[in-house]
Amino acid sequence: MRKEEIGKREDLELAEQADKAIAANLARERQFQRDLSVFVYIFGIIGPFLALAQTWKIFSLGTAAGTSLIYWIAYLIVAVMWFGYGLYYKNKAIMVVYGLWIIFDVVILSGIFYYS
Repeated sequence: MRKEEIGKREDLELAEQADKAIAANLARERQFQRDLSVFVYIFGIIGPFLALAQTWKIFSLGTAAGTSLIYWIAYLIVAVMWFGYGLYYKNKAIMVVYGLWIIFDVVILSGIFYYS
C-alpha cells in the first residue's frame, strides 16, 4: 500500500473513533437529563404537599391566627405566573407543580378568609 492510502485509512479510523466517542457522550448526557427530570418532577410534586401542615393547622384548629394573608396572596400570584409560563411553553413539569401550588394556595386562602 502506498503511504497516502495508509494515511487516509488511519484518518478514517480516527474519525470513526471520534464519532463513537461523541455518540457515547451524547447518550450519557441524555441519560443525565432524563435522571435530572425525574428528580425534579419528584421534588416538584412533593413541594406543594409541604403546605399540608399549614392547611391542617387552619382547618383542624379552626383558626387562621399566625397565617399571613399577604404571603399566601403573593404566593398565589407567583404560582399563577409560573403556571402561565409553563402553559405558554407547554412545559408539563412547570404546569403540574404550579397547578398543585395554585390548588393549595386557594385552599389556604379560603381557610384564612373563612376563619379570620
